[in-house]
Amino acid sequence: MGMSEFDTFEEPVKIYDVIQKIKDKYDVILVDCMTTWQGIYSITVWTLMKK
Repeated sequence: MGMSEFDTFEEPVKIYDVIQKIKDKYDVILVDCMTTWQGIYSITVWTLMKK
């Protein structure tokens, strides 16, 4: 049995906030590309620290 429908969410930095908003709606939440997210997060933090 395959998946007939799924939702996607794009969040470059605040993944935790999105998960908190949707966690009661879904049985499973898949976070894809964690290494990409970590890179974006690191650059964001580094940029904010420089200001």
